[in-house]
Amino acid sequence: MKIWKKHRPALVRTLLVIGGLLLVWRIAALGTSQYYLSEIGQNRRSLAISLAWNRWNPEALSLAGQLRVEENPEQAESLLQKAYLANPSDSHALVTLAKLWLKQGEPERADQAVEMAERLSPADVAANLQAAAYWLLRDDVERALLDWNRVLLAQPSFSKQLFPILLRIAEQPPQGQSGFSRIVMHLPPWWQNFFIYATREARQEKTLRALYDLYQNMNRPLTTKERNAYITRLQNKKLWGEAYMVWLNSLTPNQFAVLGQIYDGGFEQTRFEQGFDWHIATQKGLEVDAHSLFGGRKGKALQITFHGEPVRGIIAEQALFLLPGRYRLSGQVKTDSIQTANGLAWSISCADGEKAILAETERFVGTNQWRRFSTPFSVPAERCSGQRLSLYVKGTAPRDFRISGEAWFDDLAVTWLSAESNAGSQASLAKR
Repeated sequence: MKIWKKHRPALVRTLLVIGGLLLVWRIAALGTSQYYLSEIGQNRRSLAISLAWNRWNPEALSLAGQLRVEENPEQAESLLQKAYLANPSDSHALVTLAKLWLKQGEPERADQAVEMAERLSPADVAANLQAAAYWLLRDDVERALLDWNRVLLAQPSFSKQLFPILLRIAEQPPQGQSGFSRIVMHLPPWWQNFFIYATREARQEKTLRALYDLYQNMNRPLTTKERNAYITRLQNKKLWGEAYMVWLNSLTPNQFAVLGQIYDGGFEQTRFEQGFDWHIATQKGLEVDAHSLFGGRKGKALQITFHGEPVRGIIAEQALFLLPGRYRLSGQVKTDSIQTANGLAWSISCADGEKAILAETERFVGTNQWRRFSTPFSVPAERCSGQRLSLYVKGTAPRDFRISGEAWFDDLAVTWLSAESNAGSQASLAKR
């Protein structure tokens, strides 16, 4: 006892030194193991060295198991199970094990492993990508979509890789399209961009119709950007009637109040949102907007102010859906010191085929108080299923387009000249 008391301080110091050395060695071993693990991308031998320094390094075990899945499934399974034991939060090991068990004819065990991985790493991009790939092997598109949804919520930049895949799935009815229903129910932040992407890239319009029907079935309206993209696609494909119905279904009661052959011809709503609404140009040399009237006139009117610079192209435009028949375009105009070579004019032209001009108004120039203008026109039965009403500066030579002054337009309307001339068209519309 006396000897122990005499030598205890020295023994304690020695044990502390030995313990410290062991700890330093262990830290060094773990650090070296991680170092060699980080070098695997450059040298595959580094994986073996990493495990030699720390045979329970979970990342090294998991990677080693994944690399041996094809060449040695039994060894791969052992390594992956060790990786999971060393790190129970390793979702990558679980998903790889699931794929092995699925090949071995144990689907229930495999499904449970992937479900566990999803719970462990709900925001892990790599784990969710692996899980999605697994569910595709199981022909469970809906679960794969939920994993891709998690990826896009965590890393929106993955849309470049995933949107083409999602679109291919949407193009496979009915399983692919129905799988999106749970996604649309919650409308995640990435969905709008995907829908707009689909309007550009979908090979067939029926794919877009199926995605659009998901909104309708859940009584969810399209956003303005989604609606405009969808309608533009339909218009570009000359599906004017379908495009018009999509736009019509998006209108509010107040917007229905200004609906006619020309929508909001009095410029009271002033949405300027494309579709079958007004599209207003933004170009140098002019200002375009709807303003309240004065001098005893009620409501608003379209005001265009020109600054003496050349103005080319369309100033204001609206897509129309007029059935074959005879019509009249009319409106109210006021000009104030409009100076240009050939004046301003409205025209109605076919949006299909050769885009033939159906009507052109008189030219507006100089200074005039409010007055009415009108012109008749006919819509042919072929190659003119959609039309465009456009305002522009008349001209051919570059100097013709220079314009200054101010113009106001109000009460634009298209009316049928006779119901009889459109009886066949009314019957056609009734069938749609």
